[in-house]
Amino acid sequence: MANIWTCDIPVSYLSGHPVALVITRALVIVKGALSIAAAPLLIMGMKCTTFINSRDHHKVKLSTAAGTMFLIGGVCGGIAVLWYAIDTALKYRTEVGLGVPGITYELGYSYWFAAASAICACVPALLLLGLNCRSKAGAEKKPSNTFQPRIHNSAITYL
Repeated sequence: MANIWTCDIPVSYLSGHPVALVITRALVIVKGALSIAAAPLLIMGMKCTTFINSRDHHKVKLSTAAGTMFLIGGVCGGIAVLWYAIDTALKYRTEVGLGVPGITYELGYSYWFAAASAICACVPALLLLGLNCRSKAGAEKKPSNTFQPRIHNSAITYL
């Protein structure tokens, strides 16, 4: 495997970059990995799938785990996006304050894409966790020894 060398300096994604940029990249990668790992858990935890028996509470646990992973990933992505935006704004203000001509910093399309993906990871996570907590609370309130009327399949009613 050949290494890429330019002027006797090895090319690396980490060399010569500020710490804020490297940590931002790492957080976005963690967000992507957690979101990809949460997708199969979410699919297996859905009520309409038959991978796991729905009588057990495994589906609720799987969808809660998927929601937690989506939430952690969304928070990681949100921190990365916010950190990068603040860093960019501070650099811009510093250089404008010093009167450096011709330098502009912009939040490009990839920034807005990362911000939208962080939001799109947090919203379903909050919905999943909210619905799972609500279903658990509803299951705990139901008394198990209540009288259940019998339903007769052969009963005919005339209205």
